[in-house]
Amino acid sequence: MILTFIKYLYRILATIVVSMPIILNILNPSDILNSLLYTPLLSLGLAIFFAYFDNQIVIFLELLNNYLTLCNKCLMKKYPTLIKDE
Repeated sequence: MILTFIKYLYRILATIVVSMPIILNILNPSDILNSLLYTPLLSLGLAIFFAYFDNQIVIFLELLNNYLTLCNKCLMKKYPTLIKDE
């Protein structure tokens, strides 16, 4: 549950950060070079960075979830009366 929350919170924050250059360009119009070249390139670069980092977070959270499940199973075998299966 909390791992899913972390993943979605990251995705929301990444979307906000990626869209910030576009929003700032709309609110504060600048010259044509910034509007047509630098702003889209900055947004594209941020999108690629956050997509790569999102993949790394998903892999890490999957491994963490598998590890916690394995630890829970081991504890249930060793101490069946102390841990209740949910």
